[in-house]
Amino acid sequence: MSRHTSDWSRPLHQARGLAARAAGLALAALLACSLAVPAAASDSDGSNDLATALANARNKAAVHIALLEKLGIDGLRVGVEVTGDRAKLSGEVHKRETRELAKQVALSVDGVNNVDNQLELTPSAAPEDTTAAKAVGEAQHDVADALLGTKVKLKLFDALGSDAFKIDVKASDGIVSLRGTVPNDHERDTAIAEAKGAKGVKKVVDLIEIA
Repeated sequence: MSRHTSDWSRPLHQARGLAARAAGLALAALLACSLAVPAAASDSDGSNDLATALANARNKAAVHIALLEKLGIDGLRVGVEVTGDRAKLSGEVHKRETRELAKQVALSVDGVNNVDNQLELTPSAAPEDTTAAKAVGEAQHDVADALLGTKVKLKLFDALGSDAFKIDVKASDGIVSLRGTVPNDHERDTAIAEAKGAKGVKKVVDLIEIA
């Protein structure tokens, strides 16, 4: 009897694990676009390094957006690093076709000409009960949050350039928070306006400080 109960409950535990992991990866997807400016780029003569770091960050955000839009929940499992025109994909996916599709999606992004696809294949079990379905639904919300937050971050890169590195963006159910520092009121107002202008944003919480 105990063995039967264990076998029956295994998909439920796997579903709960999927939701928890998806939430963590969604947060990682957002934080990935809030990297600190590299030390070399902050030097007075490092304008080229700063421009390169900004271009890499923009392309990284664009790849994240494309993966989330095309792969949905599977896109949360994909880590992205971009250097020049080369993107590196890492993480785990459950289907071989998803692994190949992720590469093609990355290649579809302007500025990405080469992909180092290090995604690994792992088996998965399909949960069947209502709690498992709820867990999948929560993961889908995480996809939406990660997608919205990354789109806002990309708009900040376009509007503020390297100063966008200093603003942390988080999104939850259409509510976006901006936290960090900018040099003046104009840039803070610009950041808020850009976030409010992103499709899907219901409210912007301003936590930006002038430094």
